[in-house]
Amino acid sequence: MNGLRYNLAETDLYADMMETGFKQTHNVSLSGGNKKVNYRIGLGVVDQDGILYSDKDSFRRYNMSSYVKADMTSWLTAELDVKYARSNSAMPYTNAPYGIWGAAVAFPSYFPTGDMDINGEVLPVNTPRNFIALAGQRDHIKNDTRIFGKITLKPIKHLQVIGEYTFNYKSSEKTLFDKKFEYAHGDQFRKEQSVSNSKFTHTQDNTDYNAINFYANYSRSIADHDFTVMAGFNQESNDYRYNTAYRTDMINEELPSLSQATGAYYASDDYSRYTVRGLFYRLTYAYKGKYLFENNGRYDGSSKFPKKNRFGFFPSVEYHVESVVEESEVDAEVECRHLLPCERIAHELRLLEGCHLLVAYHPIGTNRFHTWYVSVSRDVLVADVTPRHAQL
Repeated sequence: MNGLRYNLAETDLYADMMETGFKQTHNVSLSGGNKKVNYRIGLGVVDQDGILYSDKDSFRRYNMSSYVKADMTSWLTAELDVKYARSNSAMPYTNAPYGIWGAAVAFPSYFPTGDMDINGEVLPVNTPRNFIALAGQRDHIKNDTRIFGKITLKPIKHLQVIGEYTFNYKSSEKTLFDKKFEYAHGDQFRKEQSVSNSKFTHTQDNTDYNAINFYANYSRSIADHDFTVMAGFNQESNDYRYNTAYRTDMINEELPSLSQATGAYYASDDYSRYTVRGLFYRLTYAYKGKYLFENNGRYDGSSKFPKKNRFGFFPSVEYHVESVVEESEVDAEVECRHLLPCERIAHELRLLEGCHLLVAYHPIGTNRFHTWYVSVSRDVLVADVTPRHAQL
């Protein structure tokens, strides 16, 4: 009209940019064994075609898991657990004005679709569908490998010696291509360009985790007395590496890469590592299932702290009494004079049958503070004393 263009036909940009997706999942498993050996194996595949126009959005995953346990002898048992997963996801990507999703939301319902003639040159209109077809792609590949092994020894009666090793390696690779292309602006009726310079980015990161545990457990029951002693060693390490690089101005927009570009190189990297190492123990004594005394301790070190403050000892003590007195002894008094912080409270408590008394000691932080905790209950909480702190 009067040399001006008007878009009056109603369009549906969402329907124009989407199509029917297809997803398939397949799993197969196998298990078996006998009295001495047990095993299981599982395989899985997921293949998903996205709902966006074209084949630029997709997801695929392959995973495997296996486990075997074997009683090698009457005193030796071995276990091995192996898991692996690999996934590859892809999405269209563009940094053009409004982008794919912004265009779908912002543009009016009469926005034109398809192509448009701009001064004798036929160009695709900047609709979400055309942006998807013209855009570059963002790919993300992930790998996750985990191996866990365990050996259990029973050299003598009541004693178990256990060794464990865990290996976990995770890797990630990302590529991102912001493609340069020309299009027609459907509302302004002019020729535009997505970005001034195309850009290709490549990113990699991986995590290498290792853990070792050795511990022994000795349990023995004599009449009404139950004893348990456990002690062990723990060590963990975690290494993380990251690097990314990008370059602009591709020689060929259809074959993007760092080596096939003329722009300057930009790169950065990162590395981090931490390790922990410690010794631990637990002493447990129970009498008639009513009285329980437990003492725990750890001597731990972490690379996250300076060398002079890297190691610390962290003990804890707990004393638990269930049904402290019988019903006929309702008037009996419970004394905790060996625990000074709770002396005034426990001396005045008279417990009915079914009551529970818990007295615990836990150091905080680097042993500058210690905490006494007293709790008395009968089905519901009868008395609860707020933790008390005393500086050493």
